Amino acid sequence: MASRLDDDAVRRLIELAKEGGSRFEVGDSECVGLMVRVTPGGVATWYLACKDNYGRSRKFLLGACAGMSRYQASVMCAGLREEVRQGSDPIADRKQARIEAIANRVVRVRVPKVEKVRVANKRNSVIEVGAVTYRHLMGMYEDVEGKGQRSWDRTRKRQHQLMSDMLDRPLVGITRKEWQLKFDRLKADKTGATSLWAYRTWRPIIVFGIARDLCPGDWLGAKVSSKGNHNVRQRYLKSAELSRLLGVLLARSGESHADIMRFILMSACRLSEVANMKWADVDFIGRTVTLPMTKNGKEHIIPLSRQAHGLLMGRFGSGKPVGEFVFSNGGRKALTDNWDRVRKMYHRETGVSDWHCHDLRRTASVCLGELGVAQAINDEVLNHAPAQLARTYNPAYKASLRGEVAKALQLLADHLDKISGGNVVRLVA
Repeated sequence: MASRLDDDAVRRLIELAKEGGSRFEVGDSECVGLMVRVTPGGVATWYLACKDNYGRSRKFLLGACAGMSRYQASVMCAGLREEVRQGSDPIADRKQARIEAIANRVVRVRVPKVEKVRVANKRNSVIEVGAVTYRHLMGMYEDVEGKGQRSWDRTRKRQHQLMSDMLDRPLVGITRKEWQLKFDRLKADKTGATSLWAYRTWRPIIVFGIARDLCPGDWLGAKVSSKGNHNVRQRYLKSAELSRLLGVLLARSGESHADIMRFILMSACRLSEVANMKWADVDFIGRTVTLPMTKNGKEHIIPLSRQAHGLLMGRFGSGKPVGEFVFSNGGRKALTDNWDRVRKMYHRETGVSDWHCHDLRRTASVCLGELGVAQAINDEVLNHAPAQLARTYNPAYKASLRGEVAKALQLLADHLDKISGGNVVRLVA
């Protein structure tokens, strides 16, 4: 319905809305596009109702009837209708203005001269807020949130490496621009993937600090693009390269780092999974290794080939193994450190460069494909998450493939034996 929306008409509409408990929208009979909306609570608001350039029916808020007369609303309605006819979108413009206001807002850190915080270090010291460094902030984050994260140990070490020049600087003296330049340098000097990883692990630490008024909120304005030189790595070892590497690994048989790399090639496991493998996970009778927690958050059972079983038996020896970890140098700590140094040593000894330990896992997968192993079995060997339909309709999907996985891993181990061909490299002391 439409009528002339003078003050008396609006007052009657408010009474009707309150009595009926429903909302009214009534158009003005004289001003094109002008309408009033009345809620059951008695709130009346002027609106413009029209179609935009795309033919869509739109409604734009003009203001409350209590603070705007009909004449004022009609003048505003006519002007706004003309702007919409010319292609303007007042709602989108207001959203963009809010986004820009938030982006330009600088949340400045408040640093009271007398305020102090407790930081995580050997002495559990209490220091002034103005002296808190990025290293201190990481320690506080570790105590509250980091310890509950499976990846925190690696994150902390890598952050210390990549952010070494920022670690001991007071937070109050670092600007957003300096962080942006830091990530830009990482992308230029390292890779896009390194820069992106550094940013993604840096951000939650900074959010933690902002919530405690330890650093400025505008730091989150630093950005790292996921595009550019962030390429998917596809390196794997060809047969000739693999033969040379296997020869050196066999010559160093019994050394923990060499045995870990051999086991990765025979099982296609991740380095972290093999390095953290414990004797309690090994079932010599059932010829399996059970990894209680893997990257996909699930338990993973690895059938052992004859060669992999023999490798573990050789490390076990005739007596009780030393320590809880399968691959350790007589200590109680997993071999998760110094891999860059060890890898470069094997680069020199084999003459094969530009490979990482994860490339050995990819090499195992490529070998399985070349041997004719089905992709579903290959994915299961790699412990990739099964497709959604398989998870939903066949909960025993992984168990049903275990026999095929065992055959594939034995086929892989035999293939590696053929490639090495007894090629044991003599190492010069």
